[in-house]
Amino acid sequence: MQVVLFLFLACAAWTAYAVPVEGIAVLYEYTHIVLADAKITWLETGQTTTTGADGRFSFDVPVGTRVTFLFEKFLFVTTQTSTMIVPAGGLTGKYNQVVFQIPDDALWELFLMALPVKSVDPTKCHVVATVCAANKTYDTGLQGEVNSTVTVHPAINQAPFFFGVFDGLTNPFSRGLTSVSADGGVIWFNVDASDELREIDAHKPGKTFTSTKFWCRPGSFINAAPNQGPRVIDN
Repeated sequence: MQVVLFLFLACAAWTAYAVPVEGIAVLYEYTHIVLADAKITWLETGQTTTTGADGRFSFDVPVGTRVTFLFEKFLFVTTQTSTMIVPAGGLTGKYNQVVFQIPDDALWELFLMALPVKSVDPTKCHVVATVCAANKTYDTGLQGEVNSTVTVHPAINQAPFFFGVFDGLTNPFSRGLTSVSADGGVIWFNVDASDELREIDAHKPGKTFTSTKFWCRPGSFINAAPNQGPRVIDN
């Protein structure tokens, strides 16, 4: 009886600390188009789920647990999120849910031709982050905190590439930018793979940002989309 009671209390305690981690998968640049029937994997555990007709998915996760998610769907780029620690309130709601912004394979090939990258090394990872202004998320138009800069720790031995804006959309043909545009996007190609998490920090006088961690697995494409990219903390 004591063993049964102990197991019951242990399970109850575990359940009490489990909170919802919710997310949505949308088409890159066309965020009103949701991506249904995609496989979502919680990489740290191997647990999987599938996005619903509304593009949404969810996991119940103990508070304080590390989570990194992977999106897979035919004809779309396999995409990894940043790595997060689940807070007491979970990851839910417009500004805290996990967001996948997914390009299809054809658009990604066009981006690769437009971007100043000579080749994509399959043994390394490739990282995009959106540096957001306060109260911006994936469906609030242009999101960038203009004129902010970024650093990565441990350091990456390359300068970031900042996306510009053309006609309200991401411009991969921009050149010479040294800080974040209204688009918010920044990318690093061919980052050395490592199980040690790297951290992206954004900087701008008078502003405080959240930080973003990522797990550079070999061959991974990581998109720290809103809400997971650095974002101005609205004080």
